[in-house]
Amino acid sequence: MNALLSGLSGKGLLLDDDKRYIISLDTPGEMILVSETSFLPFFDDRDNLSFLENVTPEKAMQELQVLYRQQEALDLALMLFDDELSVELRQEAATELDDLLNNEAVQAYLKAILYAKPLPPSADKTGALKTAEEAKTVLVLPFLKMLIERQKQIALASRSWDTLPMNLFNTGAPQSKVHAIAIKNQLFPKLVESLVLEQLDQFERDALDALKSVENHERIVNCWVENLREEQGIGAAKISKINAKVMVIAGAVAVVRKVTGLVSQETREIAERSGNT
Repeated sequence: MNALLSGLSGKGLLLDDDKRYIISLDTPGEMILVSETSFLPFFDDRDNLSFLENVTPEKAMQELQVLYRQQEALDLALMLFDDELSVELRQEAATELDDLLNNEAVQAYLKAILYAKPLPPSADKTGALKTAEEAKTVLVLPFLKMLIERQKQIALASRSWDTLPMNLFNTGAPQSKVHAIAIKNQLFPKLVESLVLEQLDQFERDALDALKSVENHERIVNCWVENLREEQGIGAAKISKINAKVMVIAGAVAVVRKVTGLVSQETREIAERSGNT
């Protein structure tokens, strides 16, 4: 039996040969036989969907519960940054989110989503931190602190992805689909950490492995990493400046050698030219 699960609706579709069943968190233990099309309203392009193969109804229900909690955690996290909500409602959201973050899968999902795009300018960062502190959260407060501290790196990671040439992707795997794969494989949190530690080589290896099922993945990853290096200021322009500095230093060394008499005729000529510039 296969399953298509929706974290947004808390419902799933079980596919057993030619039969289709709907399962729901509202009615655990029940399997409702449905037609081919009656389940379509339960699914959305914006949904946190999961497709499982060869699973039991019990296993599908367990996975559905995790997906639903992941979606709930994202909604609660966004509420914390909304200054139009009441203090009481935001504190309640912080308390509920603190419980959900005890689940590693929920915490990993939330990080994967929130590290893929920077917070909008309208996000009330100060209010979110204050709310989490006043609610005496154990997990939410450090999570938010790190998220806010990493905004510069998150913006860089997002921008470097958005500027990838569209011709790197094909119709079978458009940029949006590859982006979803990157998020699912935790590439953006890994990239942000690599930027903090200045270890892009490690990220490149992780990305090549995570996207290996994507056609043209090597060119995509190589271009992505090159975008990052240019954004960081270690691209060709900076290398040229470094080379120029090396030439100046080389000229200075040649001058010293000339004074001490430890210099060849060729090096002496270089030193003389350097001294005239």
